[in-house]
Amino acid sequence: MSLVESFDILKKDCYLCTRWVRVGNKEKKPKNAGLVLLKPERRSDIFNEFVSFAHTRIAEQDRMVRDVARALERACAGLNDPRKPLGSFLFLGPSGAGKTLLVQTLAEFLFGDRDGMMRIDGQSFYDKHVVAGLLGSPMGYIGHDDEPRLTQEKLDKPAFEAIKKDFLENISAEKRAEFLKLERELRGLKQKIQALKASKTIATETITETEEKLRLAEEGVRKSSFPSYDPKGKYLSILLFDEIGRAHQSLCDVVLRILDEGVVELLSGAERKKTGSSEPSIVRFKHCFIFATANEGWSEIAGLLRNQSGITVKMGFEGSANTSPDAIDDDIYALCHTAAQKKFGTPFLNRFRVITAARPLSRKGFERALDIEISRLQDLLVKEWNLPIILKVSKNARTFLVNEATDKPEEQARLVGKKLEHHITDKLAALKLTGQLKDGDVLEVRFRRPRKLLFYKRNTNNSKRLMLPSPSRVS
Repeated sequence: MSLVESFDILKKDCYLCTRWVRVGNKEKKPKNAGLVLLKPERRSDIFNEFVSFAHTRIAEQDRMVRDVARALERACAGLNDPRKPLGSFLFLGPSGAGKTLLVQTLAEFLFGDRDGMMRIDGQSFYDKHVVAGLLGSPMGYIGHDDEPRLTQEKLDKPAFEAIKKDFLENISAEKRAEFLKLERELRGLKQKIQALKASKTIATETITETEEKLRLAEEGVRKSSFPSYDPKGKYLSILLFDEIGRAHQSLCDVVLRILDEGVVELLSGAERKKTGSSEPSIVRFKHCFIFATANEGWSEIAGLLRNQSGITVKMGFEGSANTSPDAIDDDIYALCHTAAQKKFGTPFLNRFRVITAARPLSRKGFERALDIEISRLQDLLVKEWNLPIILKVSKNARTFLVNEATDKPEEQARLVGKKLEHHITDKLAALKLTGQLKDGDVLEVRFRRPRKLLFYKRNTNNSKRLMLPSPSRVS
């Protein structure tokens, strides 16, 4: 029997279709009959919105942005361990690459304010006694009457302010005036307490009584205005431990407690007086995003940047077509993780759900950072500086600014802002004060060799060169 004849017989006895399988005279359903294939790789609107928002403010840190977006997506779905923070991130790598900026971007995305977070600067907590002030000193110790720097109220404040702003925008003028009146009364009570404490002739009972009135007044305002307000960490919050590698080891111990248990107890006597309870106050972090940044590993990467061809050749940023961005990120992560392990130890690193490293900016990254800074400068001119002009920077001028910024790659994106301020913002100030710029003007910045920027004003009649040449290059 030939091969063709055998194939014809096989086709008659056994055939396939999309829904059924026939083998001889028997029919049976495939294993996936009645099942619908789902696509978990599809991303939600909140994921896509945050990624798009972050890309307008941060250059090239795609992996870090996606990590934060996934945590935000998980938090919105409510699929988090109720005993742990919503997310815990350790960002390693170059200074100036966008680690802190990403946290500020998340705060702006959630609360409309890039400062809508609680930031703890590691450089300020260089001593264990300073770290003790974070949670308050126990009774009998110096400073036990001082308010702790980390409280539930301070942690919830950005979300509370965002809710309050939305609340005031959507109520009647009469109710808004009533609410603002209550806030003024609260401020008056706080000032009265400060005056009573400053006077040594006032009895302690009087101060305690006034503090109790203040506490009840604050709770009354919040509950009457925001019925859903819960002073137990109900709202989203962001806590940033910035430059934690420069802090005392005891601050890392506090972070370990937060990540392990999701709560910390405040030891301050002032906090117990404020709550009117003998029980220690609790700060809850189950609705909080925890971030920590460190520059560990940057010295190793900076050594590559200082080479003749820079990291573009050593790490394959642009010169190698066979090296993918993910492979570059993996190499950088390995350098940073090894350095962080030496600094903090494995137990500390294991508490974080996500550890990632910011990649040093490539040439395209610097170009993107410059575009972001120019866009930000345009917004500041119109919205903040009362100079409503249109700023246009030519392609050659942008190339010149990028070349200036890449002279010192160790400074990363921060140098882009410095060069833009030196070469353009400073000149805008002189042009404004000398009356050469008026509202509605179109300002064009062009490049002329060897290293000079020229400023032109375009109006309906002609294009006029402004009499302010850029000075020679500043090292």
